[in-house]
Amino acid sequence: MDTPAEVTKEKGPPAGQPSSKRLWLAALALALVTFALFSPLLGAHFINYDDQGYVTENAHVLGGLTWSNIRWAWTHAYFGSYYPLTLMSHMLDCQLFGLWAGGHHLTNLLFHIGSALLLFAFLWKTTRAYWRSLAVALLFAIHPLHVESVAWVSERKDVLSTFFLMAMLYGYAWYVQAPSRRRYLVVLCTFLLGLLSKSMIVTAPFLLLLLDYWPFRRFSLGGSGEGVPGEEGGTSVRARLDARLGWRLVAEKLPLLGLSALFSVLALMTQDHAGAIGGFPLRLKIINAFSSYGAYLSKTLIPVNLALFYPMRLGLFRPGEALLAAVLLVLVLWLGWRWRARAPYLLVGWLWYVGMLVPVIGIVEIGSMAMADRYTYVPLVGLFIIMAWGAADVLRTAWGQKLRPLVLAAAGAWLVLLGGLTVRQATLWHDSLTIWGHTLAVTKLNAVAHTCYGDALAEAGHYRLAEAHLKRAITLWPTHGPAWTGLAVAAAQLGDLDLAERCLRQELSITPDDFRSQVVLARLLMRNGKFDEAKSQWKAVLKSQPGYPEALSALEWIQKRPAANQQAPAGRPPAPPSLAPKLGEDKGQR
Repeated sequence: MDTPAEVTKEKGPPAGQPSSKRLWLAALALALVTFALFSPLLGAHFINYDDQGYVTENAHVLGGLTWSNIRWAWTHAYFGSYYPLTLMSHMLDCQLFGLWAGGHHLTNLLFHIGSALLLFAFLWKTTRAYWRSLAVALLFAIHPLHVESVAWVSERKDVLSTFFLMAMLYGYAWYVQAPSRRRYLVVLCTFLLGLLSKSMIVTAPFLLLLLDYWPFRRFSLGGSGEGVPGEEGGTSVRARLDARLGWRLVAEKLPLLGLSALFSVLALMTQDHAGAIGGFPLRLKIINAFSSYGAYLSKTLIPVNLALFYPMRLGLFRPGEALLAAVLLVLVLWLGWRWRARAPYLLVGWLWYVGMLVPVIGIVEIGSMAMADRYTYVPLVGLFIIMAWGAADVLRTAWGQKLRPLVLAAAGAWLVLLGGLTVRQATLWHDSLTIWGHTLAVTKLNAVAHTCYGDALAEAGHYRLAEAHLKRAITLWPTHGPAWTGLAVAAAQLGDLDLAERCLRQELSITPDDFRSQVVLARLLMRNGKFDEAKSQWKAVLKSQPGYPEALSALEWIQKRPAANQQAPAGRPPAPPSLAPKLGEDKGQR
């Protein structure tokens, strides 16, 4: 029987508990296994989806940690979100590693390992269940669904915010052990740091209320046998959830809830200003939300056919799947409530999973994604807790004892399978061609994947293949601006300058302020000798970004150019022969 958290204040490990040396060795093994499985990322490149805007074409980030760049990070919402700490971490990486992608991937991996270690420490501190705590941390560290958060440089916000969230949970355990203002300030500050990295963790105060029930046992829900001194996996405090106690625990969270409300409003405002909030009918969004809950559960157990982008398309909505998932959600919730006395981890783990997904489940539709692997980064911890504690309870039964070798063998085989799939998934993130080629192979009706794969093909010089994929993207999504721009670049490289110009004008009719398209169209007009139209276009570029050097140079060259029908001045015009965007041009959010 595991020792309750409050009983462990005495010196030395209790009988049957691991020594501190064993704990440190377990932590070291956890870190080394995780590093080994994700090591293919150290040879990976940046990809052509958001990495430009966050790193490779962001002049502020490329400039490193300077006062002006730090001020920009704290005073601007970028890519439809406000996360100054994330931007500053990218700046520091550029200062340390330049544009060596392996260094940026290494930082993501180190934060991921740090989060796994903090999770292990938190569960051990609060439950004294060694193997179960280690199993949850290991599943968090090596599950293939978590590869996207670690492998995608643009998802630094995921690993950074989660690191602070795990630090917050450990700090909260420290606070509950001996409440004080100083300890509460640690909880508040780590939560704020997490929100400044990514606002998805706004539901964390509600998570703390769940943890007050189990493993902290600060209140009871009326089940028999709850909170009994000496019960494993919880403190020895016994209390009913009366009104007075409930209000005290809620009041304790009010500063945290205030931060959550502030960052929730800020996230909605910035996303709406960026035009990232979609317009699907509420009925379809509810169907997609329940379908996503079910899909995440399925991919947790069998993590195959993982994709970088799952499109939200009318043809992909399946009401039957949504209904089945809804029934499952309610059924497990009912079981968790019914078994709350003997298996409190079921209720807590399930609400952890369901609740932490609420900000990104799709009711508030952000972008054109139906779901995303990265959204499971924190929520899956709840399911892992259910698995670890549930398996331990099953093995204690009479028939569980008989099947113990088979259960342990199956669990070990599943962990090995997860590790192999993680290595494979990490390998797929080597470059844009591999990850988008795989995404196209496992999804359908995916305009974004066709666009990005086409862009990658064009960058590799395969313009005819790129043109085919970009045309397919436009067929699937006629108003997808990046597909029109990509097709323009491919068409220009194939010599069809008229098609390139039509594509760019079409894209600008969809998004008139798209800076990249403005620049590419201005270059194309210069190449075609349409200098008067190019002059107007370069002025539009300067209106979007005053002082843009290429625009100023081009306008100066056009001004010095002789009148029509006269020989142009010697030398080439300043527009480069390639229509690809240069550093500093923001592709914008897709």
